[in-house]
Amino acid sequence: MATISSSWTENQSMTWSDSSPADNVQSYEDIDLAASGYIAVHVQIEITWDAGSSDYADVNIYGSANSGTDIDTIAISSQRIEDDPGNTTKLSFLVENLPYIRVEVDNQSNAEISSLVGQFAGLKYSSA
Repeated sequence: MATISSSWTENQSMTWSDSSPADNVQSYEDIDLAASGYIAVHVQIEITWDAGSSDYADVNIYGSANSGTDIDTIAISSQRIEDDPGNTTKLSFLVENLPYIRVEVDNQSNAEISSLVGQFAGLKYSSA
């Protein structure tokens, strides 16, 4: 009888399209769950706000059924993060049951984001 076990591949760095997006600029990272053999990913985003920020950033999750050739135009999920001028905010979330995702940070803080960092852990099942 086969034994099924799960394992997390942790500390996978995200390479943003822009690591310090200006106001009204979207930065994103694509994660190909299917190609990596993941059934889910735990994503953590860290935003360091400029001291002059005065509003928010939206974190949007988009899907794709064809390895990113066509990305959805409407977010599957969205979370607003209120700014904390001069400080750092962290947000974690789990995405499952999708073969490919785009994680987007839409900066609407009225200032450049000082630093945008992300990492993820992918969940795989294996049998022995």
